[in-house]
Amino acid sequence: MANMRLDKNPMPEQDPVLRAGNCTAAPGGAQFRIHPMTCTLTISKEGWETIDEYQSFIFEYRRMGGNAVDATIAGTVTVQGNGSVRISGLPIGTYQVSEDGNWSWRYTLSGGARSATLTPNHSEATLAFHNDRTNVKWLNGCSLAVNNWASTQNAN
Repeated sequence: MANMRLDKNPMPEQDPVLRAGNCTAAPGGAQFRIHPMTCTLTISKEGWETIDEYQSFIFEYRRMGGNAVDATIAGTVTVQGNGSVRISGLPIGTYQVSEDGNWSWRYTLSGGARSATLTPNHSEATLAFHNDRTNVKWLNGCSLAVNNWASTQNAN
């Protein structure tokens, strides 16, 4: 399986492996060194409302096909609020991303799974998801209470 890295705030210029000119002599008797080109997939989320502080959304990604290598590449990531997450170090291929709609039960997803094809010429993609807050109650709403404050003047 490919060596993948999950970056919320990637800074490739600080990564010694990614910096140009950091290649040294071939390791232990090898004739050459391979520098595979990897791809990056960004999953972004919109539609979160401020009242639901720290609301998380769970996404699953899976490689559906691509090059001749038939490795299974899949994982689960979490996006908090109106945010995004980057998955880097991915090999070329077509990736499908879906949101776990049962997790964020107060929100309804607009649309279903999304896919992106990552190629040597198109090595980065962003898949955007949007939700609408359709359930204002916590749990099933049985915890709601109506507070009726009546005037409490002299009861004598």
